[in-house]
Amino acid sequence: MKVLVTGATGFVGRHLLPALEHAGHSLTLPIRDSGAEARLPEAIAPTRRRISVLGDIDESAEDKEAFMRVNARGTSRLVQQSVDAGVQ
Repeated sequence: MKVLVTGATGFVGRHLLPALEHAGHSLTLPIRDSGAEARLPEAIAPTRRRISVLGDIDESAEDKEAFMRVNARGTSRLVQQSVDAGVQ
């Protein structure tokens, strides 16, 4: 199965990726910059992953309320773009 994992370089993502790879899934990992690729788990086989450098999907914010709003909006935009592209 093809799996898109957002937050791949974060705490949960770094622990989730090896399990998904071990289960035989093909991973697409959108990251904000090419330097983030170095923070991915080394155990993931390069043949099982596709890295997409997307840049920021929204703006950043300092206060907690704005941070949550920005992340929710960014995720919503990613979902809508996926639907528009025909992702099932």
